[in-house]
Amino acid sequence: MKPLTIMVRGFFMMKTFLQEITETIYSRRGSFDDIVFVLPSKRASLFLKQHIARLISKPIFVPKTYSIEELIQTISGLEKLSDLELLLNLYEAFKPLLSESEIPFETFIPWGTTVLSDFNEIDRNLVSPTSLFTYLTEAQRLKDWGADKKATPLISDTLKFWSQLPEAYERFQKKLLERELAYQGLQYREAALKADEFVNNNTDKDFHFVGFNALNTAEEHILDFFYNNGNSTFWWDIDAHFLDDPIHEAGFFIRDYLKKWPKKSQTIRNTGQPYIQKESIKVIGVPKAISQVKHTGQLLDDILNQDQVKEHNVALVLSDEALLDTMLGILPESSSKVNITMGQPLIKTGAFHFFDALFQMYLNVSVNGWFYKDVIRVLSSPYCKKLSGDPRDNGTSLTMFIKTKNLLFLNEKTIQPVAPSKNSILNQIIKGSKVSSEDFITLCQNILRALKDSYEASRQSLELHFLYGFYRLFNQLQHHITTKPYLNTLRSIYPLFNELVLNEQLDFKGEPLGGLQIMGVLETRNLDFETVIITSVNEGILPAGKSQNSFIPYDIKKVFGLPTYKEKDAIYAYHFYRLLQRAKNVYILYNTEPDILQGNEKSRFISQLLTDNAIAGHIEHQIAAPEIKNQRAKAKSITKTPALLQLLQERALQGFSPSSLSNYIRNPYDFYIKNILRLNEVDIVEESIAPNTFGTIVHDTLENLYQPLLGKTLDSNYLTSLKKEVKTILERKFVEHFSSHEIKNGQNLIAFHVIQKYINAIVALDISRTRSNEIVLLALEENLKINLNIPGCSHSVVLKGKLDRLERINGTLNILDYKTGTVVPSEVEINALEECVVNEKHSKAFQLLCYALMKQKETRSSILFAGIVPIKSLGGGILSFAQKEHPRGPKNHHIEKELLMNFEQHLIQLIQEILNPEIPFTESESSSF
Repeated sequence: MKPLTIMVRGFFMMKTFLQEITETIYSRRGSFDDIVFVLPSKRASLFLKQHIARLISKPIFVPKTYSIEELIQTISGLEKLSDLELLLNLYEAFKPLLSESEIPFETFIPWGTTVLSDFNEIDRNLVSPTSLFTYLTEAQRLKDWGADKKATPLISDTLKFWSQLPEAYERFQKKLLERELAYQGLQYREAALKADEFVNNNTDKDFHFVGFNALNTAEEHILDFFYNNGNSTFWWDIDAHFLDDPIHEAGFFIRDYLKKWPKKSQTIRNTGQPYIQKESIKVIGVPKAISQVKHTGQLLDDILNQDQVKEHNVALVLSDEALLDTMLGILPESSSKVNITMGQPLIKTGAFHFFDALFQMYLNVSVNGWFYKDVIRVLSSPYCKKLSGDPRDNGTSLTMFIKTKNLLFLNEKTIQPVAPSKNSILNQIIKGSKVSSEDFITLCQNILRALKDSYEASRQSLELHFLYGFYRLFNQLQHHITTKPYLNTLRSIYPLFNELVLNEQLDFKGEPLGGLQIMGVLETRNLDFETVIITSVNEGILPAGKSQNSFIPYDIKKVFGLPTYKEKDAIYAYHFYRLLQRAKNVYILYNTEPDILQGNEKSRFISQLLTDNAIAGHIEHQIAAPEIKNQRAKAKSITKTPALLQLLQERALQGFSPSSLSNYIRNPYDFYIKNILRLNEVDIVEESIAPNTFGTIVHDTLENLYQPLLGKTLDSNYLTSLKKEVKTILERKFVEHFSSHEIKNGQNLIAFHVIQKYINAIVALDISRTRSNEIVLLALEENLKINLNIPGCSHSVVLKGKLDRLERINGTLNILDYKTGTVVPSEVEINALEECVVNEKHSKAFQLLCYALMKQKETRSSILFAGIVPIKSLGGGILSFAQKEHPRGPKNHHIEKELLMNFEQHLIQLIQEILNPEIPFTESESSSF
């Protein structure tokens, strides 16, 4: 990032909105007796009381304060249930209307949440449910009415759903009201009915409604009673700059309220229009979310190091609350205190991923047992490794056992050889593949207790906080599965688990009136700060855009006066601009490289700011991006130390294979890693056949198939009879190299038939060759080895290899090498011998010459043939080695003694280079780029 230069000028902090209200009321009345404050949130009431405490010099009773939700609950007399309880009650209201086969609980939750949201909107806005549901049903009927006038089953089911909504709505409300319980919308509807009585019973109180913006219909109805009764005052917080502009979104609602309730409305207009008298507004574009977090950390560090800045007057507002975790990791040391107003969702914790993996492990179990990936996902969790104090019993041995044995599915019998000790919690996890929902909850509770003991011993309080959240969650689930018979399977409680982790939050403890304030947009209501940093100001995040969780179409919402995304955008516009009103220094960050999951282009609010002439002299737009230096990667190089030379000598005595020498030609550094250090790739379980396993099965099948023909002349009739044995031998080789039950379906079944086709094609090729040639099969998978005399080398060097097939064709030895990969003729054809020891493109020719050299020294043959059998493309026949004097010249397929003598000299030079202590193993340029 570019270095930051931040100036926070000294100034006297303008009075906050809440401070102005308390001082105005106190100057008029001289006390706060019989006053009731109603605010948008509980948090605002805390700051309000702080301002009252600063005004009063003697002990008083604190004025009564309500959040709007608390006031509604008080008026309605109904207790709001949790979202989970509401979903369960809604399901029970729907259940008699639809058969269980039509609406199983696990499929109900996703759309049940949407139905509940719509019920809330309907009741909060006092819409007639009968009229709306009738309208919806008829609108759906018109929409689905086709030219043939026949309803499909899907259309019939959809219409049935809409037609049953009114009855489900009535049953749901009746069920709740009988127990004096409610969802939020029902509280609002009931409060609207009882508001008149409540107001008449509280005529001795002076109600002050503070800092509201967008009221729903029920709230407007209730405030009407207070307004008409005469014992209330409405305080609106808006800058004159927004209020006087008839089209500015920030004043969209308040302009109407001032007309509706003119007598009792007190507007804190901030006479001096502080919005246009700022020190500065900086709009900063930063690529990607993580860069925003890093840039915010630098901003905070520089801001908090200014002497005149007080931490409690600095607010960090996270439009995208998912950034909280990352943001906590970059807070500067200069921040002595931090107050976080937003909670940590359980879904954002590591414990969620562990328990989700455990759920998936048991949900995905099949007749074959647990799927290996689900098991490894559980075993590799840090929580699993914490479950046992014994390092040998932490799941590592079981994970390695799975990979070594290439087990795709596991059960109690399969893992018995490495099962954890009976007293281990891991043993409980893998005890049985089939469990009831009650047994699973008990298992999770046992895991939590074991983890609690471990984290208490290491004093990791944050992890204990997370675990406590899940302990409460599983206690809730346990309560419901004992009382709800339809929650008797894992598949039915898994959606409940997801619903809980999505909505449950772990609150952070802190001093709300001190320290750096980290909050979401809605937590800023009624609060003012000197310095404000707002992150992720992109379309789709701030404002949220057109996304809405509702079954009610936009046009029907407009007809019935329900809020649409336009009203929601206006709400966020108000919150955004209100944040800017009294702040002297504002930093607005947005993502310059957004994607579909993290919002779109920069927010329209930014575009409005940048084109607002009233603040043109105070706003600055800049792009902050990390400095990128385009450097070519430096090639890796390994110097040959005495220890490495000793290891080279050992490898030379053991033998270099043609393929290992080909690795050196391609990339000396890879040769060092794979063939000298012998560091292989990490073992993985093969769900489908890997290329190396594929090749092994092909080679072994051919060896078994042709074994009876060793030493014999190939006969077309006999070869034809061999085709009958291909499938049997191939099945046996699959069992040896792969799990037997895994060739019955899927990709492995396809691979089985592909290999069978390849083997049959090779047999067919041999049948064709026997018609014009006499072929005697001499060897299969023959091990070859020779000693090479390397000038200047004090020890022997061995060249070794395994020859796939040796035959005599018309009296001449013929070497054949099977290749399951793609091979082209140019790879086995050379113009000059030097090519095959310096150019990796001729690696196949190099390997054939190595085999020919080893066989020539053994048999003293004067002439040989050698070729590649390209198993994937046998249509062109065998690709024979050939040497040409020039690219378009005639091909000489004979490998003569003189050619091999010359090749041996080039091979010796190659090995001398490998053994030369002065030449390091350096990565080739093509690999390091």
